[in-house]
Amino acid sequence: MCQTWKHDPLMFDVGDDRMTRLHSRSCVGVMALALVLGLIGAGCTAESSSSDGAGNFYESLDLASPTAAVETFSDAFGRKDFMTVWLALDVRTQVMAGASFDLLQWSNVIDTAAVPDMRSELDSVLSFDSIESTDRWYVFDRIMMIADRNDAYLIDLSGDVTVGEELQVGDDVEVSGVVEGIDGAVRFRLTQSPSGRWRVHQVIVPGGDEGMIPWSVPSQWRSHVNTPRKRTAHTYPDIWAGWTGVVSLAFSAI
Repeated sequence: MCQTWKHDPLMFDVGDDRMTRLHSRSCVGVMALALVLGLIGAGCTAESSSSDGAGNFYESLDLASPTAAVETFSDAFGRKDFMTVWLALDVRTQVMAGASFDLLQWSNVIDTAAVPDMRSELDSVLSFDSIESTDRWYVFDRIMMIADRNDAYLIDLSGDVTVGEELQVGDDVEVSGVVEGIDGAVRFRLTQSPSGRWRVHQVIVPGGDEGMIPWSVPSQWRSHVNTPRKRTAHTYPDIWAGWTGVVSLAFSAI
């Protein structure tokens, strides 16, 4: 802000009108410059926020076609950006995964038997002392990071993924792909959302049980005889019996 000059006869006995005019012009110049800079800043902000028309992060994801959705999904998996992986899953899959979380059935999402101390891992990320959010995407991200630390993905998409052809299957679309570390073609089954965006319903490896969502692996893999990464055999301890018992006791005490 320009301060108002006050007439002081001791200072401006001569030429004070000229001084006043010069100061007025300088104030006008400063205000004009500020206005121009403000308009430029506003223009840049408007352009950057509406350049892709996205109103939120989900809308910024490229899910315009089945192939684009698979690329977005697999790229996010490779970056360990499991929040984006979750957002690229279709609603039915999110609901089913959420039900698994509620029932503590983590083995529907990762290979729990490959984790040496699953209970400790859960405590480190999902206890009241460590959890940051109860949102489904957050829980999914934390569980998938447990899998990453312990080489416990049911289907590992962290390697190179080469997207192939699209095939119409009923109302859905399947996109074939070649995934580093997995023998044979991997199929990504996608559904179209009400807004027309494509999202992944399940990922199916050769011989996979398509009743398993989101990771459709052969039943023997889920019995921990083998895994997509060809790890050695695991015996499967039912470590969740204790957890479900705790939950039952908690409800009975209410």
